[in-house]
Amino acid sequence: MLKLFLFPVKNGHKSQFGNLEPKYLVPLAWHSSKTGRGVASKVVMATSSEEKAHHVSEEPEKAALNGGQEELSPYGIPLPPQKIKVLSEEEIGGRDLLIVGDIHGCFDELKDLMDTNYIDNENTCVLFVGDLVNKGPKSPEVVEYVKRNGWYSVRGNHDEISMKEKICLKKGIEPAPKVKWVANLPEESLDWLLDLPYAIHVPSRMIIVAHAGLLPGTALENQTPDAFLHIRCVKWNGLDWEWIRKYLVEDGYKLWGEVWSGPEHIYFGHDARRFFQKYKYATGLDTACVYGKELTAVYPLTGKIIQLNAHHNYKSDKNNTD
Repeated sequence: MLKLFLFPVKNGHKSQFGNLEPKYLVPLAWHSSKTGRGVASKVVMATSSEEKAHHVSEEPEKAALNGGQEELSPYGIPLPPQKIKVLSEEEIGGRDLLIVGDIHGCFDELKDLMDTNYIDNENTCVLFVGDLVNKGPKSPEVVEYVKRNGWYSVRGNHDEISMKEKICLKKGIEPAPKVKWVANLPEESLDWLLDLPYAIHVPSRMIIVAHAGLLPGTALENQTPDAFLHIRCVKWNGLDWEWIRKYLVEDGYKLWGEVWSGPEHIYFGHDARRFFQKYKYATGLDTACVYGKELTAVYPLTGKIIQLNAHHNYKSDKNNTD
């Protein structure tokens, strides 16, 4: 079943990342926190049990992936050629933007979404918030479909986990049980995934896409890969913002989207437990498709939201943490 929603459009603002006047207006008039913004960041680590379970997580093993010859990502794989992809109006070609939530290998649902009459594929530039793969049944098919259509995506933590396992498999290391599907991932798909940035910035439309979100008070170019992949909650310590990975809205912690004060509107995923999130300058699109809930996409210009019911619950809700 498809559901459509329409939200009002709000005026854009000049960017903290440059003196840019938006050509398009940013939608979604949400509430926001009035909390002040800092100038530095500090991470409080809270690693999930699933992340700890993967066998190439320690620093010596990370270095072993490429002989220690280059800086590596939080999961020990090569950093992308571009940490931040700036998507220009020339590349968009006058098309509408459509931003899609976490897929997690749910190829059938993605195909159904893109085949609906509500999406004009020829006149739509599609962006994904990451976590294209893992957990669901058809991860290689999702990558091939997105790649073949020339769509854009950022890296998610599960994309990095899967790339790591594929690289390890090439070195003769058996993949973790939950990621055995990487044996069916073609080399060209791995190369395509390795090129994915951590964020996509669309200055002309005052939009940033990142998998987990951004740390308030830190310029886009100074955000860390770890924060792009894992941030959930933040706390002001009197000097700067601290962030954590886990679900903790107590002891002074807030959801980062409540604190983010724009002016760019951030579209993100990663947080299926909280489902669809709406703030003044941030929209969360992970609506737990892989857990049998919904796949969500939004047209930022009009505020139109499309939600499609999942075909199945592919994972147990008790693991619905990242």
